[in-house]
Amino acid sequence: MQPKRSPKRVIIVEDQKATAWALAESLREDGYDAITAGSSEEALELGAEDCDVLITDLRLPGMNGIELMSRVRKKRPLPSILITAYGSPDVIARAKRAGAVGCFSKPFNIKEVKECLKRALKKPPRGRARARKGALTAVRRTVSRSVERTGCKGY
Repeated sequence: MQPKRSPKRVIIVEDQKATAWALAESLREDGYDAITAGSSEEALELGAEDCDVLITDLRLPGMNGIELMSRVRKKRPLPSILITAYGSPDVIARAKRAGAVGCFSKPFNIKEVKECLKRALKKPPRGRARARKGALTAVRRTVSRSVERTGCKGY
């Protein structure tokens, strides 16, 4: 008999409670252990670095989402997903450097976020260069889909 796997823990950092709740509930239905935080500081208090994936909004009270990703990454490499209504090429580049494996514009498609989450939880490629290349490819693919879906040229 195989031991039961514990659910993957995902922290959602979003100051809009309805958005955080909807995403968390959807992830729980898929078997994830989803917790929410309304700010970066609250996420750190809840142990964001101990989670398997970080999903964060860009604009948050206090420290922004990219700063949160960078701070968590210093303690532990953690795949992150950025969700924002204020995307630009500069924001995407900064998010990639902070460890984002996906960037989504609001309003986002929950199915697309879940697909990105599944990819982020797969075993990372071996070697630092391969890992970086894999993460950049995932971000480019996500951004391309977002551009196709929204028609937004800068994102």
